[in-house]
Amino acid sequence: MNASDGGQFIIKSPLRAEDSEQRKAMRQLDTEMMILKGPLKNTEGIRQLVDQIILTVGVDEQTRAGVFEHLDFDLHRYHLTQKCQFSRLQIKSIARQILKALSNSHKQDIVHTG
Repeated sequence: MNASDGGQFIIKSPLRAEDSEQRKAMRQLDTEMMILKGPLKNTEGIRQLVDQIILTVGVDEQTRAGVFEHLDFDLHRYHLTQKCQFSRLQIKSIARQILKALSNSHKQDIVHTG
């Protein structure tokens, strides 16, 4: 999928108002992009990195934004807007998908901590 296909993407930027927050956000995003370019590339159940955008170039480093594939379903937003209970079948399906993605991460010796 690429932009010319009419696909949707999410751009994740590390830019923050506070310098200390921005440095932390840059480290986290760089780590996430490194993992998605390497061990978790094309892993089922994991949102994939499509591209990177250089936002600024500093003396010591570049600030990059990540371009991620858009997922058609946002569970958190759905739950907040619908205000309904999930059925037992829906819960089992969601749990299975999450556990499969987590299992695929663990097979690559990657532990999700937050």
